[in-house]
Amino acid sequence: MALLTPLLSARPAAAAGESAAAAPALPASTAARPRIGLVLSGGGARGAAHIGVLQVLEELRVPVDLIVGTSMGSIVGAAYATGMSVAEMEEAIGAITTKKLFNDRAPRADLSLRQKTDDLTPYLIPELGIGKDGIELPKGLVTGVALEGELRGLVQVSSARDFNDLPIPFRAVATDIGTGEMVVLKEGSVVRAIRASMSVPGAVAPVTIGKRQLVDGGLVRNLPVDVARAMGADIIIAVNLGTPLLKPDEITSVLSVTAQMINILTEQNVARSLKELRPQDILIVPELGDFSSADFDHLPKAVPIGEAAARQVAGRLSALSLPPQAYAELRRKQAAPAGADAVVVQAIRVEGARRVSEEVVLQSMRTQVGDTLDRDTIDLDMRRIYSRGDFETVNYTIDEVDGQRTLVVLVKEKPARDYFRFGLAMEANLGKQAGFDLYASHRRKWINKWGAEWRNDLVLGSDVLLSTELYQPIGERQHFFVAPKLRYSITPFYIFYGNTQIARYQDSNWIADFDIGANIIEYGEVRIGASAGQRNFRFQSGDLLFPQRLQQNIGGVQLSARFDRLDNVNFPHDGYLATGRIYSSLAQLGADETYNKWELGLNGASTWGRHTLDAAFSAGGSLGGNDLPVTDTFPLGGFLYLSGLQRQQLRAQEFDFARLVYRTKLADFPVFDGLYAGASLEGARLKPTLATMWGGDLKTGRFNVPAGSVFLGVDSPLGPVYLGFGYANRDNKAVYLFIGRP
Repeated sequence: MALLTPLLSARPAAAAGESAAAAPALPASTAARPRIGLVLSGGGARGAAHIGVLQVLEELRVPVDLIVGTSMGSIVGAAYATGMSVAEMEEAIGAITTKKLFNDRAPRADLSLRQKTDDLTPYLIPELGIGKDGIELPKGLVTGVALEGELRGLVQVSSARDFNDLPIPFRAVATDIGTGEMVVLKEGSVVRAIRASMSVPGAVAPVTIGKRQLVDGGLVRNLPVDVARAMGADIIIAVNLGTPLLKPDEITSVLSVTAQMINILTEQNVARSLKELRPQDILIVPELGDFSSADFDHLPKAVPIGEAAARQVAGRLSALSLPPQAYAELRRKQAAPAGADAVVVQAIRVEGARRVSEEVVLQSMRTQVGDTLDRDTIDLDMRRIYSRGDFETVNYTIDEVDGQRTLVVLVKEKPARDYFRFGLAMEANLGKQAGFDLYASHRRKWINKWGAEWRNDLVLGSDVLLSTELYQPIGERQHFFVAPKLRYSITPFYIFYGNTQIARYQDSNWIADFDIGANIIEYGEVRIGASAGQRNFRFQSGDLLFPQRLQQNIGGVQLSARFDRLDNVNFPHDGYLATGRIYSSLAQLGADETYNKWELGLNGASTWGRHTLDAAFSAGGSLGGNDLPVTDTFPLGGFLYLSGLQRQQLRAQEFDFARLVYRTKLADFPVFDGLYAGASLEGARLKPTLATMWGGDLKTGRFNVPAGSVFLGVDSPLGPVYLGFGYANRDNKAVYLFIGRP
């Protein structure tokens, strides 16, 4: 497996590959010395050792006239061939992490509000597309959008289409997944070439170049000695990283079986390549031991291992040295041209969008006509476009179109129209309450040219929800929208006396909504709407405090707003979330009871190092004098919402709630956010539905509830998982276990 960090790419040529036998020899060198070819093998993260080898070659003034690389070897080779210095490469790999390479999604804070709403539901797996041919699964665990962005930083030349025209002639080796043939990439986009060369089957999606789908070249030629020979190399310096086979007790899953199969194929073709080395060639084998090919979080550790291996053959390498002045002149010519990356965008074009509006793609971009192309900005643009969920692949090229430097955004739409997601959530207040919910969601996207989306949601378990919504943007820019919705829900309604649950009712609702809204900037939304429906309140167990069955007609209008800039909805490190809602129950819309209700929520987080403070405030109450009906009061209680209390242990006509959470990160994990320990201080001042049930100030009908918690939390592939202990006044204690958001 192979990877590294960020370029500006040329458009792929139609014919981007050739067999090893057909690779043309370059013009003979005018210098009276042998032409030296550098062959760099694949090996995933182990490939950082190649940088150590380059250090020694430069120290010994060994000229490199051509480079051939496979997988990670192609990445290091392309960086050097396009003029990146060894020092720059070392600096670049020091900034690489597994998350940077394999997280194709844009940072949450940069997504649209509608995209962020999916984070509120604990979905377990990515969307599954259903098309005319059945379930459409992704071709890799990641598509490589983020990876390609990282690779661009290693390539210093933006305009060369022929790899012979690079400062050092270069080839990347890939495998045609359709035929099993070796493909030698010699023209087009250097970034796309090295991205193809390291597309590990099953892990990273293949790259389409011309009519070929290309994957990791290590399957057919992990040490491409013959390719360097065909390019005209008289002497080959070959660096073989080796691909250790897994031990039998390490083969424990389908993934490890697949990895072992790839390792076997790789080692077999390396054995054949080693036999092609001639007496004048030099083989370097870094002793990487158990350094994992997947350990991209510690790439710098492999560099000195490569350096040590090269020094073991320093005597033979020294025989190839150039005089200091001649070597300095050669390296000057091989350096990246000054200002090679400075590209002013004179036009922007989208190619590949059929159903999806080009305007929507352009609106996802920060880069505008007239800007000097900034790699970080354009890489984020590509991730933002991909994060919309409409495309299989997203990348870009810089082309000369009608005399203008044109940024061409290349997208490939997902073939499916219908998408499904599934999830689960569980909560347990040990020895007291417990709940379990299963989630399913269906979306049909781009029903019309303005991007209408039909969404259906189903929840089964402790809560029940069935809803269907048509979200219809108005115009291609999607600044405004209408959203009719029909929903049916069933939720438990608990009634407590002090610390004891004395009754349980079932609250079921049929509601029809119609909202008109506006998207504010990129992370805000304002809606105004009307709703009407029916509420059925049924007795289930405990004391009969209300009629066994209570039926109410409901209807009203509401104004709501939401602004979301949190970087992570589960364990936020930075940003804020602000919500507000005013609801007026109106007889004109069929309501049996008339009242006005308001609620407000604020949440913000700030992080320094491994430490985070997360503050929240919420409040609500009635407007205009009428009390809220008991069925529409504010529930409080539960983990981080007056910890120590049970869910819905308190119900308020009016309330103010504040919370301060401190978290520290105990450990990092490659595929999710981390393990945390934390504590919270919480408090509420409220006017309960029945003040005498809790005590407090009977004159004002208000009382204070202090609470707090300690917890462990992990941001896992299942969603947030918490184990916590909470305590509130009046000796309310609880031990909580959560999968999902509290």
